[in-house]
Amino acid sequence: MKKTKALLHLTGRTELLLTEWVPIGPNNFSFLCDRLECGTRGAECVLTSETDPGRNAAVVGIRGDETLTLKVVEFEDMDFIRFEARPCYDTPGRERKEKVIGVDLGRNGRVTYGMRLLPHNGDPDRYSVDDLTLIAADLVTDTSRTMDALVNAYQRQMLDVIYGRETVQRDQFLVVQAQAMEPAPASVQALLDNAAHRAELQQILGTIHDRRCFDAGDGGLLLSGSRGILLISPTPETYARLVAFAALMGCINSLQDNILSKIWRSWDVLNDEKKLIRTEGVAKIEHIQGVLSSLTADKNVIGAVPICLQQTLAEAEAFYQSESTSGDASVIELMQKLAIGRSLQKVRDRLADTSRVIDDFGTEIENVRLLASTLAQKETAGINRAMNILTVVSVIILPLTLITGWYGMNFQRFSPSDGREIGFWNMPELYWPYSYLVCIAVVVLIAISLSFFFHRQGLLFRRRRVRVGEEDSLIED
Repeated sequence: MKKTKALLHLTGRTELLLTEWVPIGPNNFSFLCDRLECGTRGAECVLTSETDPGRNAAVVGIRGDETLTLKVVEFEDMDFIRFEARPCYDTPGRERKEKVIGVDLGRNGRVTYGMRLLPHNGDPDRYSVDDLTLIAADLVTDTSRTMDALVNAYQRQMLDVIYGRETVQRDQFLVVQAQAMEPAPASVQALLDNAAHRAELQQILGTIHDRRCFDAGDGGLLLSGSRGILLISPTPETYARLVAFAALMGCINSLQDNILSKIWRSWDVLNDEKKLIRTEGVAKIEHIQGVLSSLTADKNVIGAVPICLQQTLAEAEAFYQSESTSGDASVIELMQKLAIGRSLQKVRDRLADTSRVIDDFGTEIENVRLLASTLAQKETAGINRAMNILTVVSVIILPLTLITGWYGMNFQRFSPSDGREIGFWNMPELYWPYSYLVCIAVVVLIAISLSFFFHRQGLLFRRRRVRVGEEDSLIED
């Protein structure tokens, strides 16, 4: 990350809200409540890098050997759990400060991490955007590892597949709230027109969406980017609900981007395997079958994500309808400025597209598997066909070999020295008239009879039906 000159500072009460979505679902949420004993308000859950030390504990590694204690501060059965944690951090070139992290976990996968920066040893509430960028990066790592400890193995497998085994660096949407900014900009447009200020803000917000940046009614401002939102307002709670909703939509959009990206990469792998089938044939069949099994497993895991997202989307639509019909002109205006309706529609459309792409990918996997299976069967059928022909030919030749071997024995009826008869039964047919022709006729008759028999059984000169125009004809292999 490029270090800027710390031109902008946020003052007053400063909070960082990090939003992500994880595939939890109501059943796993209930299990997590039982695991953390949420029936007792104020219960503590100690996260360590060791194996699970008890029913109240989850397993996680926070910066090596350090531990993080989560305290359940509020919960609603089958609705949400709120945790609280207080680790410390060091700002670049400054004394150690304390950050308070709150975790709000909803039953349908919405997770919001809240961190308020507190003064330490009389320091003023003044933070540069550079410092906040580093703090946010540290918060992303810690919160991701913490959530990985709370989800079960199947949910972690989903996250691994979606994010390519880099779940610690998965996409999260950041909201930064402060009461004032120094130097105070004349307007949002003036702030964005300053190239140096814009570059500094992009460190934490990503690509800034100018159309979603505006001056707030209470003298503050709101900046929206691809990775986050910056809200400057003396009363940020006025915007809290809608900003949190916009953050959730941004997070889900990023998640769908990752899912589609994973599907397209897997599709490229599938196309490579299809080419391998056509070029290598059955020589690589075991490798191809292994790759297809792996792709099928990933597809089944990813296929469960849209189902979980449907539940979250239903709650989001209910919230949107409630806010839209509230009659509060300021709320409706803010929703329009944040393009919340458009974001919700985008999530809905992309969710339908994602489900369709996953289904199409599954169909393509089955088609490639069928192609590989057909090729293997054809190869096996060819080998079996060759073995059948060899067997039939061997059976036909066997009696002929027996006859030639029989008459190849050196038994003689007359003595070669004096011409006297040695024995009448020493192959008397050798001296019969036309014996050679009779032997040839017998050999030919046996060969023809056996060939005709095997042909009728479909083992030799098998007939197959070929369509020519509108008529069927029979040809022989």
